[in-house]
Amino acid sequence: MDLKLIELHKGKVVLALLLFLFTVYLIGSITREITVVTDNKETFIRNSKGNYWEVAESNLSIAIADLEDVGGGTVWIGNDLTLTAPIQLKDNIALDFEYHEVILDGDLSFVEVSDCEHAEVRNVHIELTVSGHESSVIRLYDLPGSSEGVRYNTFRNIVMTNPSSWTSGVGWSVREHDGIHLEVKEGSEITWNIFDNIQMYGPETGIHLECDHPTGFGDENYFKNVWIDQFETMIWFDVSPSSGKGFNRNVFEHVKGQSAEFSFDGVKSISNDENHFDHCLVWDWYIVENPNYVWSVDSTANNTFICAHANQDVHDEGSNTVLCGS
Repeated sequence: MDLKLIELHKGKVVLALLLFLFTVYLIGSITREITVVTDNKETFIRNSKGNYWEVAESNLSIAIADLEDVGGGTVWIGNDLTLTAPIQLKDNIALDFEYHEVILDGDLSFVEVSDCEHAEVRNVHIELTVSGHESSVIRLYDLPGSSEGVRYNTFRNIVMTNPSSWTSGVGWSVREHDGIHLEVKEGSEITWNIFDNIQMYGPETGIHLECDHPTGFGDENYFKNVWIDQFETMIWFDVSPSSGKGFNRNVFEHVKGQSAEFSFDGVKSISNDENHFDHCLVWDWYIVENPNYVWSVDSTANNTFICAHANQDVHDEGSNTVLCGS
């Protein structure tokens, strides 16, 4: 073959290879090329626009922002991830961690949700690394003047572990975080959110419903198939006397907790209107060393419904409370 033709052929091959690599680089701003031998597109952060990135905290934020101009979509995280700051959920965006681990590198929340609707987080194992972790793992909070509040968001198939979860004695003092925290302090609303198939180990409070604003409220949230192991308080209605509305018509279905010697309360200070507990259970209360109550219903509560596997130790100061076994 003519030498010039050979050189021309080589040039075309090199140019084609460079164009291919340049194209691969541009698709999703990937930070290194995908190789056939060691890589798979599914091991990266990908979104429903077809873009993908290396698995890194900064790239997760980019992948989320990349969907905002099209009104939302899904982000898949194809490997374990370390966070140094909470994820901020956005409207209409779902995060699917595909059952990988998220390691919280410090005392921080996994997600913080405010002024947000129709977001979703699913399929993740969250590892707390700090003994004495204080930040709520899943935190929903209202903002002043919010037009949306925090509504219609879903959290599904989530496991939270705590390095101090099985510690007794001195370990009591390091059990300081909430697993799920709904925090109404600014006069807006936290409503119609779903928490399904959640497991948590070693929280101070498993589900913390907090309201101290006269007009803000948290209504009709749904907690289903939640398992809370080694708690101080399993569920706490932490509603200030200054709150005019509080938490109403929230549903807890198949929510169960395993007591420990350091537990204090099962379901604490149920308040406000028509909160519903169906097939709930606090296990092994007999091992608690300094118990308050398995169930306590506040004097502000009306029409509370409790259908538990065992209605042991109910302290009821509410109106029209319905108790039944199952």
